[in-house]
Amino acid sequence: MNKKEKFKTFINKYYGVLIPISLIIILILVFAIYSIHKLYVNHTTDHNASFYQYFAGMKVEYDAVLKLNRQDNIVDMDIVNKKIDLTTVPIYFKDNEVKVLFPKSMTVVRPLKNYKQEKIVNYSTITWDKENNKYLLKSNEYDKELEYSFLYDGVDLYFFLMETIITIGNEEITLSPMSYIRVNVGNGIEYYDRETDTYKILDMRNEQVIAKNDYYNIELNYDQCVYFDSFTLLMGPSYLNEIK
Repeated sequence: MNKKEKFKTFINKYYGVLIPISLIIILILVFAIYSIHKLYVNHTTDHNASFYQYFAGMKVEYDAVLKLNRQDNIVDMDIVNKKIDLTTVPIYFKDNEVKVLFPKSMTVVRPLKNYKQEKIVNYSTITWDKENNKYLLKSNEYDKELEYSFLYDGVDLYFFLMETIITIGNEEITLSPMSYIRVNVGNGIEYYDRETDTYKILDMRNEQVIAKNDYYNIELNYDQCVYFDSFTLLMGPSYLNEIK
């Protein structure tokens, strides 16, 4: 009996055993590859940092442990010794770096790109790069400059990268870069100015509120950008594609 015939005899004899064994080996390999991939994707490292936020005019400072994945994206944070309800209110890093963490998804509006609207993911950050005079956004795969834009939470909070003039009725307020305002229609106005580290609550319920600079003109009462003889309604992040 030659080798070819011996091989055929072996296959015919053990065919019923070889198929299940082969399937088991394939399943083991698939499970091993999946486990290694999952371990790689879910791997995080801890980073300690100090923060502050404002709640109803009161400054709250705290420490937290940030969970960073292999791409250095923040995927979670554990606040130390405090109970903080994370909403769309921006979180400011306490160190000398001008950096803000957004715990919830936000809409990014880019006026110079025909008011294109996209969203950033939870725990995205914006950093002021003083040396190169630009703002850097890190949101999942997006890790580069963000120009002439502002952020909106889809409800009542606006975050401005650049200096912005706020007109409330006949009153004007200048917000420094990396500041924000909340316009609760019928319930007053709150704003935070980062440069002066001041938070103010205004009992102005029915005044028209406009935010403007050289790149945008926003009617905050109506959540719309006005330009020439047209306007763009602003959308919440849940309706938008992720920024790329």
